[in-house]
Amino acid sequence: MHTGWYAEFAYHSYSRLSRLEAHVAISTKTRNGRAPTSTASFEATLWAAADKLRGNMDAAEYKHVALGLIFLKYISDRFEERRARALADPEEAPLVDERDLYIGDNVFWVPDRARWNFIKANATSVEPTIG
Repeated sequence: MHTGWYAEFAYHSYSRLSRLEAHVAISTKTRNGRAPTSTASFEATLWAAADKLRGNMDAAEYKHVALGLIFLKYISDRFEERRARALADPEEAPLVDERDLYIGDNVFWVPDRARWNFIKANATSVEPTIG
């Protein structure tokens, strides 16, 4: 499994995503401090922020970054939900670290260092080593 390079890639991509969230939060307010009233305005702001975030990367390439992060977030959320249910059940609690527990419920097994919360906690863009 290629979780090592992907986890490192996701660290730096998440850092970019955090900057996008911050940019959107700032940009979606008008000068009087209120949120814009039209959805079109919000979508335009979000698009501009995403375009600024991708920088010199080609849009066709950037979709792989964005879709990869969305997929990682989805499987991490599903994994954490299943993990919480297993911890709440006294019969399943000892099996919480067993891959088969998750696979049996059609949930991806996500290694510790590839989980969204780990990546979020360790995201940095100070010294990027990818891209």
